[in-house]
Amino acid sequence: MIWDEASVGLLQVFLDAGYEVEASPTLRRTVVRHRLGTST
Repeated sequence: MIWDEASVGLLQVFLDAGYEVEASPTLRRTVVRHRLGTST
């Protein structure tokens, strides 16, 4: 991992905080999402 990619946060930290993987547009970048509540 290069520093520029880690500057937005390490994936495991987000996963531990309840975020879910939304997409992986490249091999080295993962997009995560945290749902705050249900929308009705």
